[in-house]
Amino acid sequence: MKKISLEKVKEQGVSHNPEILKKVMIHKAEFNNIMNFGHTRFTPNQCTSPHYHEDMNEVFFVIKGKGIFYTNEGSIEVEQGDCITIPAKEVHWQSNPYKTDLEMVYFGVIS
Repeated sequence: MKKISLEKVKEQGVSHNPEILKKVMIHKAEFNNIMNFGHTRFTPNQCTSPHYHEDMNEVFFVIKGKGIFYTNEGSIEVEQGDCITIPAKEVHWQSNPYKTDLEMVYFGVIS
């Protein structure tokens, strides 16, 4: 058993926009199927660049605020309580065009 306090995890920039901060609570080496588990916060007007993950499915759960998830096929607005799943190899990006922070927990699963 291992306890992880979000307050004690160091913030780091996401690879798709280093100004967007995340806290990774579980890393790839800790479980066989999980690539990561973390918390991220997009301040107003922050967005990631389009990207995809070769061998990782992603799941995002919105805990605060609103944002928009994009794929090559369109966009989906998300808000508190929504869950978004993104399969491996799907090009995607996220943005927060709103006036309040967007906070999410997320995890990646090996495909």
